Amino acid sequence: MADNTVLDQEVVVSHTFDAPLNKVWDTWTNADKIKQWWGPKQFTAPSISIDFKEGGDFLYCMRNEEGQDFWSKGTFREIAEHQHIIGTDSFSDEKGNIVPASYYGMNADWPLEMQWDVSFLEEDGKTTLTIRHATAGFSQDDLKNMKLGWQESLDKLAATIENKLPEVGETDTILNVYLFFTGNCKEAMEYYQKVFGGKLDLQTYEEIPGSDEMKTPENMDKIIHANLSGGLIDLMGSDVTSTNKLGTGKVDLALTGHDEVKLRKVFDYLAKGGKVKTKLTKEFWGDTFGTLTDRYDVDWMINISAAKE
Repeated sequence: MADNTVLDQEVVVSHTFDAPLNKVWDTWTNADKIKQWWGPKQFTAPSISIDFKEGGDFLYCMRNEEGQDFWSKGTFREIAEHQHIIGTDSFSDEKGNIVPASYYGMNADWPLEMQWDVSFLEEDGKTTLTIRHATAGFSQDDLKNMKLGWQESLDKLAATIENKLPEVGETDTILNVYLFFTGNCKEAMEYYQKVFGGKLDLQTYEEIPGSDEMKTPENMDKIIHANLSGGLIDLMGSDVTSTNKLGTGKVDLALTGHDEVKLRKVFDYLAKGGKVKTKLTKEFWGDTFGTLTDRYDVDWMINISAAKE
């Protein structure tokens, strides 16, 4: 039975992270990193906008499994570097206009603006984060749901800062869509060039330096690699042949970048519970390349670009 008794108190949630204070602080205040953990379990954060300074505003969006978006807006009232942050919190629409909680089907008694205080304390290399969120006008069930939501968010935050997932930060790593064709790669990629624009580079098997075993008569005019870039979208592609069985007529995900340490870490992480098809190996085009199928049967190609001389 629902308990709708209205209370005047606050929700307090704490979590101790096995990480130094500066890393926890950065993951709490950096928009790209907030996207990795904001919202309860099963929620994603498709949009995070933050002006992290006293008087600056934030506009966050979290999305549930049904695809419904929940926007929130607030202002940073007080910031003490690596100590605490005080701010306001309100429901809003996607443009930042404040709306009542009932806009999202919640308790109409919730105030239009609430205050929160987040404190940070480091001890012996670990950091305790404590959230105090004012809850005037909340029912008992509201309090339970808010506390659970914060606990699940902090669990996701822990997974991010304690490196249980590959860390995402500022990087030149690019995720590409790689298409496989059964002999008509050139025709298809030229068609996509007309649709999306951009520059199209094609390389045939005949043009491969060395690798005579791949240059069979039926392969010579086939495409080993196509790259469409600079248009509306970027695409890569290749013909599937008897000597090139990377693809099976479906779409693979190709991750390309220069950060060897990070990309090897990503390769190893994706391979856990999956299957390595080709180990990371220096290839004829100069880059280090490997392929795998992850635990969800998604095929990946990881390409570590050679350092520019």
